[in-house]
Amino acid sequence: MLIDLHIHSSHSHDGEYPVSELVRMCSEKNIDAMAIADHNTAVGVSEALEAGIKYGVEIVPSIELDTSFLGRVFHLLGYYVDTDSDDFKKIKTDLYELEMKAFPEIIKNVQAMGIEVSWEDFLGTLEPDMAPTEELLANMIFRNPANSKHERVTPYLPGGVKSDMPQFNFYRDFLGPGREGFVPRDYTRLEEAVKMVRRNGGVPILAHPGGSIGGDFSKLEKLKATGIAGLEAFSSYHSEEENRRFLKYCKDNGLLYTCGSDFHGRMKPVISLGEHKSTEDQAEILSFLKAARG
Repeated sequence: MLIDLHIHSSHSHDGEYPVSELVRMCSEKNIDAMAIADHNTAVGVSEALEAGIKYGVEIVPSIELDTSFLGRVFHLLGYYVDTDSDDFKKIKTDLYELEMKAFPEIIKNVQAMGIEVSWEDFLGTLEPDMAPTEELLANMIFRNPANSKHERVTPYLPGGVKSDMPQFNFYRDFLGPGREGFVPRDYTRLEEAVKMVRRNGGVPILAHPGGSIGGDFSKLEKLKATGIAGLEAFSSYHSEEENRRFLKYCKDNGLLYTCGSDFHGRMKPVISLGEHKSTEDQAEILSFLKAARG
């Protein structure tokens, strides 16, 4: 059995493909079960369930939540949640307000780097009710000819050393936590998000932990104490060594382990559907996840 439990559709700010197209693509790749886990919204799940019947792909109702913990941003996957819950509708509204407040300050920080960008111009590129994001900001920066020779921008432009995933790489280097463009946001605390997922019948799994803990495996004990049910041990972001270490931690501590590509499409073009390097029986992974539902 082949599964991919972390896929983003066009309902995510950085996803490319419509939900039904993703389900068709998974069917063509012989992926048996998939999760559309969009950022802070579950609006695409009903469409995914319909497309799953059409294309013969099992759909796991899911969402990915932005949360705060230990002074960092952690992404929490909620599997088998009640996607019609008012909790998740409020999350989307609250997030929009947080980002609209933070981004003028982020842009000031970017301007201080000597990069040409303005809040007014950036705001004009957003669709109605679309929350601003670092990836969209990076894309606007790259498209501005005034930045084409800037030493901090050229590595991300076509042919540059970081052009494989330019928007994501720019975020990690300049806009993520601890970087000079970063502005802290008061996201939902991880502990509260875990409770929210469980309250809505779901299974809370920490997404791509390798990208969140910064190589500090000592954080895992504190993360476990929040009540998470498990880790996305197998991720396209992890090295094989990280996959092994996360898998061992889960088995040693009675936690679930899952696998997901975090596929987005053109925003992260080096990631393919089903690419998560799982070494474990994927039918068993899905079976354990189902058994943990609230």
